[in-house]
Amino acid sequence: MQSVRRSHRRVRAASWLPGPAVLLLAGCASLPGARDATPPTPADDEGELLSDVLRAPVAERQDTAESTQSRFYRKVLLGEIAGARGQHETAALALRDAAAIYNHPTIARHGIREALAAGRDDLALELGRLWKTSGESTPESHGLLLRLAVKAGDAEAARGHLGRLVETHEGPDTVFQAMARALSDIESNRDLALSLVREAVEQYAVTPAERSDAEYALGLLAFSFESFDEAAAASERALDQTDEALGDQKLLLLAGALLRAGRVEDAVEAVESRLSDAQEPLAIRRSFAELLRQSGAPAAAREQLRVLLESRPDDRDALLALGTVAREQGDDPAARDALERVWQSEDGDRAEAALQLGMLAEDRADPATAADWYRRAADAGESLRAGLRLSRIDAEAGRIAEARKRLERLREENPGLAARLLRAEGELLVRERAFSAAVDLLESGVAAYPRDTQMRYTYALALEQDGAPDAAEAELRAIIDDNPDNAAALNALGYMLAVSGERLEEAEDYIRRALELSPEDPAIIDSMGWVLFKQGHAEEALTYLERAHGDYPDPEVAAHLGEVLWTLGRRERARSVWDEALAEHPDHPTLRETVERLTP
Repeated sequence: MQSVRRSHRRVRAASWLPGPAVLLLAGCASLPGARDATPPTPADDEGELLSDVLRAPVAERQDTAESTQSRFYRKVLLGEIAGARGQHETAALALRDAAAIYNHPTIARHGIREALAAGRDDLALELGRLWKTSGESTPESHGLLLRLAVKAGDAEAARGHLGRLVETHEGPDTVFQAMARALSDIESNRDLALSLVREAVEQYAVTPAERSDAEYALGLLAFSFESFDEAAAASERALDQTDEALGDQKLLLLAGALLRAGRVEDAVEAVESRLSDAQEPLAIRRSFAELLRQSGAPAAAREQLRVLLESRPDDRDALLALGTVAREQGDDPAARDALERVWQSEDGDRAEAALQLGMLAEDRADPATAADWYRRAADAGESLRAGLRLSRIDAEAGRIAEARKRLERLREENPGLAARLLRAEGELLVRERAFSAAVDLLESGVAAYPRDTQMRYTYALALEQDGAPDAAEAELRAIIDDNPDNAAALNALGYMLAVSGERLEEAEDYIRRALELSPEDPAIIDSMGWVLFKQGHAEEALTYLERAHGDYPDPEVAAHLGEVLWTLGRRERARSVWDEALAEHPDHPTLRETVERLTP
């Protein structure tokens, strides 16, 4: 494995360096003391070119200009090697130094990417200033500099880059979509980002078509920031303009924003009132039904599908959607009928229908039939998802070795998903309480994929379950050091400390930080209730635990809620909570231990 990674690094260094090197060698005259130098002629052959690049700093070392060049190339090589090894901050610092010697935009651009990967926005902004002075003026440069300026809260600089983005923009997307794309993933100063795009709408959108595109882009940005009311208002304004090309997307954005804002009836009214003007009304209705399903409105989703199937009774996509919704509602006959019609068709998504029929069988606690359908789904082209389901069935039946072999085959067949599948195997082992095997596997996974935060998180949980709390705590702290806003790691560390009964104030601090980041997460709400209970605040704890159990009736949450109720003297209610959970999870260790410890 190590030799493979080393080989990969050599290839990456060789493939990245020649491109910038051609430009750098050709521009040696701009280096200090080299104004009269004749630039080397770039070689046509890549291997010959690389030889020229590596040879250039060695020639005539006594010359001051060549020493400057030597330092420049050393910094570029250091930046590339560090980046290939995942040492992004070191790479960014080296490329910043290189750009300070010879300010070519390629160097600064690569440095910015490394700085962002390292989480060093300040360093990215410094490199951004170098990039700006390099003379490059492209939509890409101004989009990235706009993003950096907004993240830094520099409204004046952001307006300047936004204006230059408008001046230089070209391509299939509108300039307003380019703005939204540049800003959509920022975590801070979102109000500034929205304000800038609103200003751009007013300043640069002149024609009705431009106005429609601009409002649509604003709606997309607001949606990505979870400002759903603004997204709905912007998409509605976009629909009121004359642009026809994106009308259907704008209507779906309006519907999606209203649904995410909890306004189901408004979403239905908006779609129904505009559907006759849509370019693809049946496709809109089908997509809207899926949005309704995802938003927790299955009855409304089924109504949309019923209307669609009245006009097109053999619409395979609608039948598949109906089968999925009916299965989730527990309407087995309707689900089976719709899904089997798709399976028996020649032009429907038979693989997805087989997967859904397998899940329907699992819902009925019929793993043999489920496995049969999953094998059919694999044969029809869904080998990955079907294989994951089959591995879970094997594991739950105690066939751990078979489950692991299946996952190993999936890794071989899907090398691009190797990390995810390795993590899935570790999670499977943790779920089946094979903690030592999980630790061994995930330890190798962390070594192979050190930047995979989810892998490290699963490894930490396995360590804690395997009786190594100190190692688990160290791993969780390392994750938090890398990303202080990782709510899952903050919650896991706080909960682990709460369960141990030690350092409860520290535990509460971690959990409160997690709750601020993810206030609706029932697992974190449960942790807050449990740490408060451990501190002796049973009544306050009850509020959190009731809420967590209502949103997520997990057996461990039920154990916690029952214990608090029992302590407060509400023992009949406690028994009711436990009995309901035991009926679904009779062998859950935490639940059983709690009930056996407290009940006579």
